[in-house]
Amino acid sequence: MSIVVSCAGGEHEVRLAKGRFWASARCPKCRRPVDPTRLKRIRAWLSDRYLRSARTRLGRIVWASCWAYLGIVLFSWGFLWTMGDRVWPATIALFGPRWLLLLPAFVLGPLAIGQRAVLSAVVVAALVVLGPVMGFQMGWRGWFAGGSQPGDLRVVTFNAEGGLAIDAERFEELIRDVDVVAIQECNPGIPLLLESLEGWHFENSRGSLCLASRFPIGRADQQEHEALRRAGGSGWVIRYRIDTPSGPIELTNVHLDTPRSGFEQLRRGRIPEGIEEMGSNSITRDLESRRARRWANDGNDPRLIVGDFNMPTESAIYRRHWGDLTNAYSTVGVGFGHTRYNGWIRVRIDHILTGDGWRTVSSRVGPDLGSDHRPMIAELRWEGVSSSLVLSPPGLVFPYRSEPACPGEGCSYGEWLACDYVPLYETPGDPSSRRESLSPDERFEVETGAVITDVPGVVVVKESARAPWVETSPAFVPGDTLYVLGYAGDGFFDTWYHGSFLEVEAFWSWETHVDPDEAFAGEVIQERESSFWVRLERAGLERWVWVDSASVAAPSAIDPGPPGCPEK
Repeated sequence: MSIVVSCAGGEHEVRLAKGRFWASARCPKCRRPVDPTRLKRIRAWLSDRYLRSARTRLGRIVWASCWAYLGIVLFSWGFLWTMGDRVWPATIALFGPRWLLLLPAFVLGPLAIGQRAVLSAVVVAALVVLGPVMGFQMGWRGWFAGGSQPGDLRVVTFNAEGGLAIDAERFEELIRDVDVVAIQECNPGIPLLLESLEGWHFENSRGSLCLASRFPIGRADQQEHEALRRAGGSGWVIRYRIDTPSGPIELTNVHLDTPRSGFEQLRRGRIPEGIEEMGSNSITRDLESRRARRWANDGNDPRLIVGDFNMPTESAIYRRHWGDLTNAYSTVGVGFGHTRYNGWIRVRIDHILTGDGWRTVSSRVGPDLGSDHRPMIAELRWEGVSSSLVLSPPGLVFPYRSEPACPGEGCSYGEWLACDYVPLYETPGDPSSRRESLSPDERFEVETGAVITDVPGVVVVKESARAPWVETSPAFVPGDTLYVLGYAGDGFFDTWYHGSFLEVEAFWSWETHVDPDEAFAGEVIQERESSFWVRLERAGLERWVWVDSASVAAPSAIDPGPPGCPEK
């Protein structure tokens, strides 16, 4: 098909062949450009398509309806993503039945068969509705995530709607292969159910939030609820420290305010009151999310934020305060991922979000357990935050393994005691090599230990220093650099200095020895990252315990009595 358009001077008409529809062209007579913006040729093409379809009245109606449908869908897409939780009509669209936009495609599609251009408009509109509007996810990033590996963390977040109607048998089946379960509206049936499970740690906090974990829960810090109430919100936010085999993580469980009150006003026919309520509610929820995110950021360990956010990912509030985090389902989930069911309305408002260093292996929505929410499930892998050493000592390769090693005062080998389920690893320093576990109160014989230093500490001497109690200690002068490899005990550290190992008493700020008023002779410019592991033999196989993250009792050279676990 060829297109006829006028040149820039408007004096001549130029026919563009089919293969040169988008190509630049000049008038063969006056050499002026022909339609440099391509708008004329697009208009001519649409006019031609219309004339071909307009031979009948029905053809004209179908042609106009299909292109109008595409325009309405594109407008709805932009309106939803730019205005959602900013103006009340877009907020209604966020939580309303978006699938209604798909219905015209079932009517117009069959009528447009045989008209390729018109049918294409319907197909494009339907794909936009399914994707950006309704939130269908392809999960293509999951193709590159690899399968499950030992050490992956399986997390569930679930609004239990009070727990009274929960199917206990299906709930236990759901969490059979799960490591951490964060619950919202956790009262009163869920705590009784979770506390009855063997091998789980449970934290029942105020504000109807609770957490169950197969790993010890170090602490639970609740954001002052009054801080959210002063903002007009009714949400709850609690940050937990969980001691996983791969190291401690910070998990924040949230249940944020809902826009339901404004919807209720509109449903009852109180239009002005409902519009006013939705506007003030959006301001409240925005402030609440800002304070909740600030609280979640106070943690120092790898960060997970999960819960009932009461907002979909298209919300401007969500994107402003949570959009920089990785949404597990948006990354690798397949389908719409609806977690909130309300009649014909489906929406994804329960999320599992991760900070830097996490890879999402898989994510899915769980089955109906009796709540108006569905559980959101994700399998996560900690890969660490990629960074290079600020300084590394010449002559050593990192991670550096020091063996035998038994750091700390009174550290001793011999018979140790497991105070909880203790994971065993095949390779020290490699959390992914997790194998079986020791049972609570199981005793085991430690043969030796190793310190794995991933990142050496770096200390630069600012003032002359010397360790006179060590005959071979050099006199450190300003500008000297020590690479700290591990703690030896009694304030002494194993260091690398000028190509050789040297045990030095610290003349810098370290761990528990921090005094802002003290003038240290050395300045730490890179913090040390290391871990302590002990080796044992189990069923004829060499296994390792990650002491820093395990609940164990060890013998002491200072107190030779048998090791004992603290009372729970």
